[in-house]
Amino acid sequence: MAGTFPQGIGLGARVQYGFIIRHHLDMDPYANKRFTAFELELTKQSSGNKTWHHAFAFPEVGLSYLYSALGNNLILGDVHAVYPWVRFPLLKEGGCGLAIRIGFGASYFNSPFERLSNYKNLSIGSNINALIQFDLESRLRLSEHLFLKSGFSFTHFSNGVMKSPNYGINIPMVSAGVIYFPKPLYRAERIRNFPLADRNIEMRISLNVGMKEIEPILGPQYTAYCLSADFVKPVSIKSRLGGGLDVFLDTSEEDNLAQKGDTIGNLVSLVKPGIKGLYELDMDRLR
Repeated sequence: MAGTFPQGIGLGARVQYGFIIRHHLDMDPYANKRFTAFELELTKQSSGNKTWHHAFAFPEVGLSYLYSALGNNLILGDVHAVYPWVRFPLLKEGGCGLAIRIGFGASYFNSPFERLSNYKNLSIGSNINALIQFDLESRLRLSEHLFLKSGFSFTHFSNGVMKSPNYGINIPMVSAGVIYFPKPLYRAERIRNFPLADRNIEMRISLNVGMKEIEPILGPQYTAYCLSADFVKPVSIKSRLGGGLDVFLDTSEEDNLAQKGDTIGNLVSLVKPGIKGLYELDMDRLR
């Protein structure tokens, strides 16, 4: 089945309008206004020279810069973020139609929590935070090179409690913008008959180490560990299913229990096992 696609590198811009979800009562002083966010993006249309391009209906990969004052500059300050993303067409192949976009990157807040000067900001405790964004986007072709786009997004900012306080920020937004591709559209035939996936089960073992803070604010940092064993099996050219076992050790739990009047004999008693299910999308290298 053939489709008409943009070609090469595209440049885009959009304006977003939304609000911060108040998931804690302490957020009322700064989560009480609607605001705008501005974004510039660089995108690259997949060319079809790899199997996964066809399996995912010719997705796009891109890089965005986002800026917003978040509706309360005195407490939250400004946020600047840079994040890569992948855009998957859903209902219609080619440049038009509906798509989902998933991005993950880093953000900088210039006014995080400060014990004396900015004690009301309980959502952001550090300058550097992670960003995760999900977009549902629709495009309309205006010309051979220009597209109008609109959609709905959900953006999350957090530092993973590496530094407290860290309520995090969750923002639903509506958006509108344009995207321009200098090269003309081209016609491509999408392959639908793929080679059989390798059905061998893959085992992975990993050790993850992180840092966290607990109350009281500005207390010491603690180390957390996670040992994982995962088993995954390909079920199609683009999907894998599996399960795994996690073993956690969070050294902050000892002080948490002490604050409640409990004690432990040794660190082994803090070990917590867990099981999980896995679903993976196999996209190869994003180029």
